[in-house]
Amino acid sequence: MLNQPRATQRRVLKSLDDEESLTNDIIKLAVRFGRYGYRRITALLRDQGWQVNHKRVERIWRREGLKVPKKQPKRGRLWLNDGSIIRLKPERKGHVWAYDFVACRTEDGRPVRMLTVIDEYTRECMAIKVARRIRSDDVIHALTELFVLNGSPEHIRSDNGPEFTAKVVRGWLERIGVKTLFIQPGSPWENGYNESFNGKLRDELLNREIFYSLKEAQILTERWRREYNTIRPHSSLGYRPPTPEAIMPKHQLLSEHRDKHASRRFLRRLIDSAGRKPLRMTTDKHPAYTKAIRWIVGRKVIHRHNQYLNNRMEQNHRPIKQRYYPMLGFAKFESASRFCNAFDELRNYLRVPALAGQQVSASSRRKIFTERWSSLMTELSA
Repeated sequence: MLNQPRATQRRVLKSLDDEESLTNDIIKLAVRFGRYGYRRITALLRDQGWQVNHKRVERIWRREGLKVPKKQPKRGRLWLNDGSIIRLKPERKGHVWAYDFVACRTEDGRPVRMLTVIDEYTRECMAIKVARRIRSDDVIHALTELFVLNGSPEHIRSDNGPEFTAKVVRGWLERIGVKTLFIQPGSPWENGYNESFNGKLRDELLNREIFYSLKEAQILTERWRREYNTIRPHSSLGYRPPTPEAIMPKHQLLSEHRDKHASRRFLRRLIDSAGRKPLRMTTDKHPAYTKAIRWIVGRKVIHRHNQYLNNRMEQNHRPIKQRYYPMLGFAKFESASRFCNAFDELRNYLRVPALAGQQVSASSRRKIFTERWSSLMTELSA
């Protein structure tokens, strides 16, 4: 063909068979997570089982007219003359926590304050306390609950608000061995991790919801916190959530036999609790699991068999051997079940769990274990 203008000659785009269903899933996720860009949507699609790259998602994203408003410009950090940075960098989980306040209002115009506490290393939101007023005593009560459940951090960072600089708060933190890190007045960027989290909280929740009561604000905030920790992809973590549900032991079922009936009971309990069937499952090669998964979950689920070293759940269940010999002394199965539940609660509190790709030295583990054990003995003796 000659004398044909280049502008009129275009390659006809061939749509794949799953184009429509993929587009619908992208639109559903964009409606649910209104502040997520196409990269986070890609990570969520992969969690749902889609084998898709970010370029295809971006093409569909632009074609459907989806977009996120531009972010605010970044602020530079404060550096010293010798090239070192002022604020302490987190090096491991529990090294540096940060807390700050966020303010909003209910529909009737009454103020609401939110105390946000995060772990700067893992980006996990430890808690969001919602109340009409939060004073220094309320800050101590909130931190006490977190320290009992998660152990006390080595440092905690905050601004110079009166609730944080109060003598009672500083004295209490000093007595339990937590060092305070106060930023320079008028320099919120020195508390960048918490300020960034507060911006996400306001952008993804507070600016999109109308709270008609304080109770509604507490429920919706806690739901968003769980979603942030377990579902929301975080760019600095390789588009993985801070504490993915896949590596958190949610349900346990003690059974006298390891057969298909016990597997079916566990799967029914898991589906009833989650409200939906899983898309992917990982087990060992025991035949009871395969039959139970096909019977309860169906044949569409992606079922993988992993070796012991590559199966996180098997590694997490390693202490079952520590419970075997004590269980021999129980006369009833119910007594052994109660013992195992108490054993798991104590073990989960004393141990130092690590996220994927995170290395925690043996000395740090011993130090954290000693601190938590001392705190537990103090609580029990009080």
